[in-house]
Amino acid sequence: MDTIEKAKLIYGKETDSDKLAFAIKRATDDICGYCNIEVIDDDALDDICAELAADIYERQAEGEKLKSITEGDLAMTFSDENDYGFEKIRSYRQRLEKFRRLKWS
Repeated sequence: MDTIEKAKLIYGKETDSDKLAFAIKRATDDICGYCNIEVIDDDALDDICAELAADIYERQAEGEKLKSITEGDLAMTFSDENDYGFEKIRSYRQRLEKFRRLKWS
């Protein structure tokens, strides 16, 4: 089973293949950057990538959330919760630690 099929299974709802593919690329880039590796070639790491991609896709699908509305002179405030990247990876940190590699400059 490839990463996109795993991510669809984890997400559990109808998905847009292009947006999910972008989420997988983003998850792959974030994991490779965090672990100092070039490619994901381990099945366990691929599973983590699919989970992270499903999380990223879910946040993209939700879009901006309305935080508050003020009626006098109508003001609407939206929350910006699009913290993908390393903030999102922190929740996967414990599982990713065993895949990290030392990087020499």
